[in-house]
Amino acid sequence: MAYEQYMHWAIELARRGFGSVEPNPMVGCVIVSPSGEVIGEGWHKQFGKEHAEINALKDCRLKGLSPAGSTVYVTLEPCSHYGKTPPCAAALIEAEVSEVTAAMEDPSEKVAGRGFDMLRKAGIKVQVGMCREQAELLNPAFIKQSRRSRPWVILKWAQSLDGYMSETDAGGNTVWLTSEASRQDVHRLRRSCDYILAGIGTVLADDPMLTARPSCGRSPHRIILDSKLRIRLDMKLFQSIDAAPLTIFTLSNDEEKIQEIKDCGVDVERAQKDENGRCSIRGVLDKLSALKAQRVMVEAGPELLSEFIRCGLADEFWVYTAPKLLCSAGKDSLPEAMAGLPRSRLCHTEFTPFDKDIRFTALARDISEI
Repeated sequence: MAYEQYMHWAIELARRGFGSVEPNPMVGCVIVSPSGEVIGEGWHKQFGKEHAEINALKDCRLKGLSPAGSTVYVTLEPCSHYGKTPPCAAALIEAEVSEVTAAMEDPSEKVAGRGFDMLRKAGIKVQVGMCREQAELLNPAFIKQSRRSRPWVILKWAQSLDGYMSETDAGGNTVWLTSEASRQDVHRLRRSCDYILAGIGTVLADDPMLTARPSCGRSPHRIILDSKLRIRLDMKLFQSIDAAPLTIFTLSNDEEKIQEIKDCGVDVERAQKDENGRCSIRGVLDKLSALKAQRVMVEAGPELLSEFIRCGLADEFWVYTAPKLLCSAGKDSLPEAMAGLPRSRLCHTEFTPFDKDIRFTALARDISEI
């Protein structure tokens, strides 16, 4: 196995943590003996639990092998501080590994090169930069929050081939547009996020819960933009308040209704007003930034999605396309909502099948520009 292939495998291992480790970064680790044999592997499996390096060392020892003298391939700089777990750099030193090859530095304040310093001072050779771009693409939200203290904004939507976001049956009722496999994948995405944001139009039309299901693990804090406070207290968002927190941003001065909502255990925040007299999405993101939000998912209709794009606030796109031409059965046309927006070229595109659907993902800019 060529050297880069060890790192490629570490990157694949890291991906297994998606939806379980956030807000921590996904990390993978492979331990290779002097003869080139993979003797240990691991990844960060759950927030608050052992990091990838610790799991790889455990795997090595469970096989009855010694990591002494080995080379460790890891997708992110080993941590150097005591948090929910002890520092990984110290564990590697204790294991007497001879070399650590890391794909990238940890940009967070708590590490920022200190892990490499610990290793070098202990006489361990350190190399940095192998498969850097692929490793950065694992954790763009972690990188952005560490460097710029701003949340990573993911726009998610489902559509037909002709650009409609909703499908109706012969009776005029809304039906599922995409497959069960696609919807399960959306729940994994929700679970990876700190916040999920929707507009009142989507809430009134669909009456969603906006939780991650099944209910094991975390669900994102739900944010609703409702400038006129049109939300009803009998909606599923209120019925599922025990499953995930809910905050409503509004411009309304209806103190009686605001108190009724608060009495249901829901937070109500005064929003800033944008140039169109609606809740300012920039203002909402500013407030989430102050709360150290890392990943914000926007699951909304065409108008709100278009506004995020128009303001340059979208970082990533997850688009599920069903093999359907809805024509007259379609509602909520994206091309119509986006007609006035300038064109843009997306980066790092991927296409993944989910049953008969296709999931398209892309970044709004190159990973090197985050």
